[in-house]
Amino acid sequence: MKKYIIFLLSFILSFSFVNCGGGGGGDDDGPVINKNSLAVSTSSITFESAASQQTVNITANCDWKVSCSASWLTINPMSGNANATLTLSAQENTVTAREATITVTGGGFTRTISVTQRGADLKLSVSPMTLTFEYKAEEKTIAITSNSSWTVTSDQDWCTVSKSSGSNNENITVKVTQNNSADKRTANVKITCGNKTETLAVTQNGGPLPEVSKLNYSGVTFSEASCTFEVTSKEAITECGICYSTSNKNPTINDSKVTSSSPANQAAKSVKLTGLSKKTTYYIRAYATSVIGTSYTSEMRTFTTTNIPGEDDNGKPSYSKKQGW
Repeated sequence: MKKYIIFLLSFILSFSFVNCGGGGGGDDDGPVINKNSLAVSTSSITFESAASQQTVNITANCDWKVSCSASWLTINPMSGNANATLTLSAQENTVTAREATITVTGGGFTRTISVTQRGADLKLSVSPMTLTFEYKAEEKTIAITSNSSWTVTSDQDWCTVSKSSGSNNENITVKVTQNNSADKRTANVKITCGNKTETLAVTQNGGPLPEVSKLNYSGVTFSEASCTFEVTSKEAITECGICYSTSNKNPTINDSKVTSSSPANQAAKSVKLTGLSKKTTYYIRAYATSVIGTSYTSEMRTFTTTNIPGEDDNGKPSYSKKQGW
């Protein structure tokens, strides 16, 4: 009986060793090995701006296919199942540098190739190169010819452009506000493309000052004088009148002045000077002011007030012999 038990135990141990040993062909066979291969001969390519071709070698033992992110770059062939040479054809680049990505996939692998094509030489021209405006608000057009993006700036607030940036060929508008000055003014509009800059010279003429003429006086007394003059202007007159002085032979509005109450649309003006000093010489000029500025008669007039009737030069009463004094 004892021998039987020993035999039975030996059989059970032998059976367990067979099922737990490392030599069995169970489900856990270790990691799966991919026997496919896919490789490309380069990871980056650079083209010049001119149309040209380059090649890339593919080493593979599986099916593969190619895709490209840019329409300016074509590839041949686009698929295969073994080693091959890809021909890359880039179109001419007439603008700035550009990029594309080529993707090759197959056999569980993905390979990418970065492609760069250099930009063409920058081109920039502006026509015309000078603009002249009259004093009124106005706008004119210039033509920008380029093969790239550009920016536009003006160095004066009164001169603006319709677009501050753009690309390639385009027309833009240059605008100026009214020049409320008799002096001309200038501005520089710069168009920049990369390292190239063209400067548009802008000039705006000054506005016309009022024309003041035909100054005359009459009715001079010891304290008053009447003055007449004429005014013509392209802009509305905001003020006009007579300026006068006893010392300044070319009086201005900074001296004494009397404004005219004549209707604004009436050319002929009249002013009466009052409160003058007796027996005093006065220098007078007519003036007119508009938004453009102030102008004066080219001629200066002078008169001397009279003595007060009944007074002598010393301011004392004067009597004639006929009065019996």
